[in-house]
Amino acid sequence: MTMDDAQTSGDSSGPTPPHEDPISIDPDGDLILRVGVDFSRQQFKVCSSTMRRASPVWKAMLFGPWKEAKPAAGTWIVDLPEDDADRLRVLLDILHGNFDAVPEKIDDVLHLAKTLDIADKYDMISRIRPTPDM
Repeated sequence: MTMDDAQTSGDSSGPTPPHEDPISIDPDGDLILRVGVDFSRQQFKVCSSTMRRASPVWKAMLFGPWKEAKPAAGTWIVDLPEDDADRLRVLLDILHGNFDAVPEKIDDVLHLAKTLDIADKYDMISRIRPTPDM
């Protein structure tokens, strides 16, 4: 992988190491989310339009005048070093309709709380709350 192969979102961390293949949340996705730091970092290939529709925060980040906006050339990568990859993945699977990948039950209250914290951070609680008839 060369510097041209990996476009970062304006940070100084450099290209993604070749051993970090993205998990394909959406095989046709156009955006790579690089979540976490160092050894806990994970990448997810997602659809930017799905993210935009799911959250006003994502809409502003990805389609506004911010460093996370799509680059003119290269791979679109957004770094999310403060987020937890396992918790964000649950939300990404829900948003992209991958319900078979979503745990049916979360026994760990802390896991659930951290997942809800991320949903709140990106203003996505309305996307994951159960319907009134459940």
